[in-house]
Amino acid sequence: MMPITGTPLSKDEGTAYEMSITHLEPTLVTEADLKSLTGPFYKFMLICFDLEVLGKLKAALLALGLANVSIVNSNPTYIEITHKDATKANAIAHVQAAEKITKDQLMAFGDGENDLPMLTAVGTAVVVANASAKIKQVADFISKSNDEDGVAYAIKKLILDAEL
Repeated sequence: MMPITGTPLSKDEGTAYEMSITHLEPTLVTEADLKSLTGPFYKFMLICFDLEVLGKLKAALLALGLANVSIVNSNPTYIEITHKDATKANAIAHVQAAEKITKDQLMAFGDGENDLPMLTAVGTAVVVANASAKIKQVADFISKSNDEDGVAYAIKKLILDAEL
C-alpha cells in the first residue's frame, strides 16, 4: 500500500481512540494528496463521536449513489468506505471455494454493520453481546461482549464444548 503523507493531524477524541487500537500515527490527507494517489487504497475510515453529524455525513455519502462503493458503519462512530466487492463475505467465499468447505462448516464472528454479509454467508453467525440490535437479528449465537472475550467464549462453547 502506498503511504500517504501530509500534515500531522491534531489529535481529538476519535484519533486518540483509533491510535490506541492501531498504534499508528494518523496524518491529514488533502484533496491534492488524494488526487495524486497512484497505488491502490483499500479503505477510508471516518470517525466521529457526534452521532448526529456522522448520520448526516453517511446520508450525504449514500446520496451520491456511488455504484461501486460500500458505505457502512463498522460501529456506531465509524464509517468505512470501501469498494463494494471488498467484503468479508467475498473473502469467505474465496476460502470456501478453494478449500471446498460447505456453508454449514463455517462460523464467523461479528459486531458491526460491515459484518452483516459475512454473518449471512456462514452456517453459524456469532455476534458479541455489545453488537447492535440489527446485527443480533442475524445471530445464531450471541456471545459475551468483546470486552469479556466474547470470541474466545464462543469458541469454547460452540467448538470445544468446554465447560464454562
